[in-house]
Amino acid sequence: MGHQVQVNRVDQIERFRVALITFLAAAGDSLLLVDLELRRFTDWLRGEQPRRLDRQYTMSLERLAEARAALGRKMIVLPGERRPDIIEEQKAVRQAEHRRDDIQTRRESVKKWARLIEPILDDYRGEARQLANLIEGDPAPSLRFINAILADLQAYLDVPLPTSPKEPNTVPASDLPTPTEPGEAGEEKETPHGID
Repeated sequence: MGHQVQVNRVDQIERFRVALITFLAAAGDSLLLVDLELRRFTDWLRGEQPRRLDRQYTMSLERLAEARAALGRKMIVLPGERRPDIIEEQKAVRQAEHRRDDIQTRRESVKKWARLIEPILDDYRGEARQLANLIEGDPAPSLRFINAILADLQAYLDVPLPTSPKEPNTVPASDLPTPTEPGEAGEEKETPHGID
């Protein structure tokens, strides 16, 4: 006994189709923007930031050398002179050493992250490629699928309904295939359990 399906409206699927088109456009734009931001970040991490930190490190070494030279000059005491106060110069040396060490720590951190970021980016690119495969194309595979569903449902709705509830929608007998009897058209008749 066949089951009847009631499909009266496809407008909800059509609304979903419109929302899918909007999503596909937004997702494509988002993937593009994220890709651009990642490129900008990796360029900064591998190029701009190391160069900037290298320049800062060189400058910190120069300032440290200047602070040490100033301390050395101040420590020179001529015979008979009172020993000068060198607290400010010692503080300047400590600050310069701290600045140098801080920059060196950042340089090492940037180098570490430049190495570590590549597998993370590869994972992201793999996931993004899967999404891109779903949303790219003309039309996208997901949109082709929804379009096929809508076409099938519309074809189903276009089938004429039976005129009365007791009268099924029948196909004329002339259009039905005729079954062949065993033994017709060159077929051998089967005999039960080998009895001829």
